[in-house]
Amino acid sequence: MKLNYVIVDIEEIEFGPKSISEMSTLAMDGQRNWRQRGHLSPPDGPRGKMKVRSIAALAVRAWASFLGYPPSESSKIGADAASSVIYWALLSEVAGVDPLLVVGPRSAVGAFHQKFDDDHETALSIAQFEGKKPFTFVFWSDRDCPNLRHGSTEVADEDGPIVTRSINLVALGRNIVEAAHGPLFKISVGNP
Repeated sequence: MKLNYVIVDIEEIEFGPKSISEMSTLAMDGQRNWRQRGHLSPPDGPRGKMKVRSIAALAVRAWASFLGYPPSESSKIGADAASSVIYWALLSEVAGVDPLLVVGPRSAVGAFHQKFDDDHETALSIAQFEGKKPFTFVFWSDRDCPNLRHGSTEVADEDGPIVTRSINLVALGRNIVEAAHGPLFKISVGNP
C-alpha cells in the first residue's frame, strides 16, 4: 500500500454540557457556576457546547480544583496542558472507541491509518504539538503553582516538599476518550 495522502481538514468535534461533564468531571451545574463567576470562557458553540481542546483544558482545571488549586488561577495550566491531554487521548486504546473519524477516498484513509499506526507524528500534529515532547503530568507541591512535567513526579527526600499533587495527563486523555463514546476529531483526507 502506498502511504500517500493529504490532510484536507481537521475538525474538532463539539460536545454538549452532559458529555463535557463526563469528559472533564466538572458537573453541568459546575460549568454554569464557573461561567457565571468568570472562571470559564463562553462556550465554543450554542447551548454550552465545547470543542475538544477546550474540554481537555477544562478537565485539567477541574482536577486541579478538586486537588485544591483555585479555578480563578488555573486557566493557564489548563491551556498549557491541553495539547498533551489531546495527544494522549489520540493514542489511547479504548475498546470500541476510535478517537478519529477519518473520511475520504479509501486509499487515502488507509494510508492515513497506516502512518498513524506507524509513528506518532500525526498525533503530535493534530494535538498541535509539533517539535515538542508531550507532558505526562501536571505537578505542584506545597504552595507552588502547578507546572508541567515529562516524567516521574517522585520527589521524596527529607528536604523535599511536605505535600505534592499531580494529575496524570496520560490517564486523563484516556478518560476523555472513554467518556466521549466516539471520535474527538473528524479528519478529511485526500489523495495527493
